[in-house]
Amino acid sequence: MISRPLRLALAGFFLVLLAATASAQSDRWARCRGRDTDARIAGCTEVIDRLKRQSRRDQFTAYFNRGGAYRAKGDLDRALADLNNAVKLYPKAASALAERASIFKAKGDFDKAIADYDASIAERPNAVAFLGRGEAYRAKNDFDPAIADYDKAIALDPQLADAFVSRAKAYLGKEDLERAKQDLEAALKLDPRLASANAALDEVTKRVAERVAASAAPTTSGPIAEADYASPDRLIVVVAGFVLIAFIVWFFWLKRATGMRATETSSGYQEAMILVKGGYTPDTIIVRRGKPVRLNFRREETASCSDKVIFADFQKSAELPTGETVAVEFLPKESGEFNFACPMGMFRGRLVVE
Repeated sequence: MISRPLRLALAGFFLVLLAATASAQSDRWARCRGRDTDARIAGCTEVIDRLKRQSRRDQFTAYFNRGGAYRAKGDLDRALADLNNAVKLYPKAASALAERASIFKAKGDFDKAIADYDASIAERPNAVAFLGRGEAYRAKNDFDPAIADYDKAIALDPQLADAFVSRAKAYLGKEDLERAKQDLEAALKLDPRLASANAALDEVTKRVAERVAASAAPTTSGPIAEADYASPDRLIVVVAGFVLIAFIVWFFWLKRATGMRATETSSGYQEAMILVKGGYTPDTIIVRRGKPVRLNFRREETASCSDKVIFADFQKSAELPTGETVAVEFLPKESGEFNFACPMGMFRGRLVVE
């Protein structure tokens, strides 16, 4: 018969073992739900390795969170595999369907993206899903359904400046410059520093100038037109018109900066500060190859689509907490132009390596 002291010792040992197991489980979940992408992948992987011990809901959460972390790092294939597993567990989960749709969109598979957005919206209509589906339609040059989705996104969230910018770009695709201009002005009222709206407005101004130039071009339809064009008054008007057009094109388009050159610091890095608010400002950074680069991102907004930045060509990514400055470091070895973007591709920037 086991003595009482031994029974107490065994009971204590099992209590300590249970506490340690619970603590380890809690640590795994804390990392699986954390902001750091590498830690989230590691924590969720440990949870997934013990799937038989997890509830269906916990399995879904682990796949969903790890998939989001892979997407943030630009590893779209692994992200898609995890989201496929999450959707298998809960085929009507609106969040998983929308997340998978954004991955399909990033991979350029717009039909599958639209199908997943359809299913997500059927379960839980929301502005971000309508905006995402609109982006997929616009990427296919299906401007009318894209505009319809942007309309719905704006109706659900009138403060969603990105929806106004995207609708303006769809109108631009349809050559409806007046409506495009109205939407861009509305977006800039919501956020005057929205880089994507300013860039699109430059494009609208350029096209307006091109139309004016085309309408002002002289005709040679007959002797009367030639005589009229040759008159001094007509010549003065035409010359003045071309001067005005040239000024508009220069001021609103050619005058735009081609990019900001990174500053070389005493530590050997090429550094630049980038504001994240409605886009990246500046959105073009110029560096030299063969020297390390440090880009400091300062996020001053709370939109979920801007909480990460991905440099897919350099296998780098970083989470961008609001109000904090986060450095992304890498070594560009080849010349060329390389893009960086948020996970949804709504914010885009360009790195020019000379």
